[in-house]
Amino acid sequence: MKAGEKPQKLVIIGLDGATWSVIDPLIEQGHLPHMARLIDEGARGVLRSLDPMISTMLWTCISSGRLPDDHGVRDFAVSSRAVRCKRLWDILGQAGYSVGVYGHLITWPPDPVNGFMVPGAFALGPETHPPELAFLRKLAMEEVSGKRRRLRDTLGYAWKGWRHGVRPRTLWGLGTHLALSALGRVDPQMDFYRKRLLKLHVDTDVFCRLMRTYQPQFSYFYTHLLDSTQHLFWKYHQPEPFGGLPEEDVDRYGGVVVQAETTHLSAERSDDKAIPLAATITVSGTITGPGGGPVENVLVVVGSAQDGQQTTTNASGFYSVDIQTDEGVFFRLRPQLSDRLGQANFWVNDVAGSFTQNYTLTAGHLLSLQPTIGGGVPLTGD
Repeated sequence: MKAGEKPQKLVIIGLDGATWSVIDPLIEQGHLPHMARLIDEGARGVLRSLDPMISTMLWTCISSGRLPDDHGVRDFAVSSRAVRCKRLWDILGQAGYSVGVYGHLITWPPDPVNGFMVPGAFALGPETHPPELAFLRKLAMEEVSGKRRRLRDTLGYAWKGWRHGVRPRTLWGLGTHLALSALGRVDPQMDFYRKRLLKLHVDTDVFCRLMRTYQPQFSYFYTHLLDSTQHLFWKYHQPEPFGGLPEEDVDRYGGVVVQAETTHLSAERSDDKAIPLAATITVSGTITGPGGGPVENVLVVVGSAQDGQQTTTNASGFYSVDIQTDEGVFFRLRPQLSDRLGQANFWVNDVAGSFTQNYTLTAGHLLSLQPTIGGGVPLTGD
């Protein structure tokens, strides 16, 4: 950098498990404008990988530019002291740059960097830099262990989170989820995803506060929510290779992978969302045929990150479901219940309350199904 030039800043966002086969259709449908812009103004490609595909090993390769024989990481639960080479933040920190690292693998115990360092998954202890952020790691470790918390401890975590940047909207979502769990109203499979999604909200809130506070010249944010979600839900997203999956499970969970990638890659931080986390809305509509008449017995599955409901159209072609959502819903439609290959998926972003979603079967079959909303504005389907 030349004398008198303004210091440049670099931010790296690591999304473990982000997949072009899911991302590209979402870009084509207009759901990921920010990702589309990054690609248009930058570069993209398919990364080559190594076997075995162990996240800690591979992400250490990415952050150091060295192969496993050089950096020494080949397992999950290892210390940062086991890394035998410098990573990006080590090099830049030693050169005098301020750095902020949040959630990256194999960063425990954290180094006393000129900035902040919050270790990610598989950390062997709660330590962070600065130490007052250790509550984040303690909370994550308790979730992994399944430890039950007293109300006083839960409120203590909420207070610390609020002091360090967790937004009221995120705290509302956490409280709502805890209440629904206590009442036994949370689907066990969706509970897995919902908890990790809420953790992502907490992490991004705190990370953004840290960025404003420390103004690091180099920062690195890593999340493995996509990877862990796809481990559990990919079989429902692409059920054919697995075979024998219950049809109701495919309908209920088939949109979670798409929803997860959409949430990660299109979300904008805003404190004035029209709908709070886990609000209940009513989604209803009518499906008509080529001649404008009603179509009966069409399977309509409506899902979100928090919930999933399904119904069939009645003799008037009408359907209606109540569903919990924080920002968007997906539709899975199938005119012939026995024909899983004859179905279509549609996504609606930025849901602000109950709404009507109508569809028209323009040629009597699903491939020409045209969704209309708000008086006929077309949405894009696959």
